[in-house]
Amino acid sequence: MAVPAFQDLPLGKRDREWDGDAAESRVRKWAGAEDGPNAKYRDAHAWYDAPNKENFGSYKLLIAD
Repeated sequence: MAVPAFQDLPLGKRDREWDGDAAESRVRKWAGAEDGPNAKYRDAHAWYDAPNKENFGSYKLLIAD
């Protein structure tokens, strides 16, 4: 397991309702990672399985939207 480097991502409004599936879709589009994870996609998560970094399922704790 590995932890990406700190990213100074902007904060959203606290009253915004979280929709994990929609956030995942937006992060993939933002990162240009529709076909597979990349470094930008990795930075949107707090943890990932480094030996299996080519699989979307290896990324946990999405912290960006």
